[in-house]
Amino acid sequence: MKIKIYIDEAGRGPLAWPLYVGAVSPRKKFIKKHYKDSKILSERQRENLFNKIQLLEQKNQILYGYWIVSSSEIDDFGMTKAMHVGIIRSVQIILQKIYERYVRILCEKFLKFVELE
Repeated sequence: MKIKIYIDEAGRGPLAWPLYVGAVSPRKKFIKKHYKDSKILSERQRENLFNKIQLLEQKNQILYGYWIVSSSEIDDFGMTKAMHVGIIRSVQIILQKIYERYVRILCEKFLKFVELE
């Protein structure tokens, strides 16, 4: 099974601010519109997009995960390693959701099988 995950980060400007890393994995064929980089969107557009992402996940069309790397973690690890930590953690959230859904599906199939006997 192949999984596509799109990643974006924001907050690399002043080091006093945290780093935000988001990851999205489409469940079906996904058309990337003009959301190539969150930095080109206004704050309102980003908020609307996040609300849309949450709605699409509720409809089981995408999965998403995000992680906020604190400014103290950036100081401790450095910017590049902190960004890698954020990427890994946001992708782990998506993989955990995939795992939970498969376990749920397997359990439901098993329960149906047991009921038939």
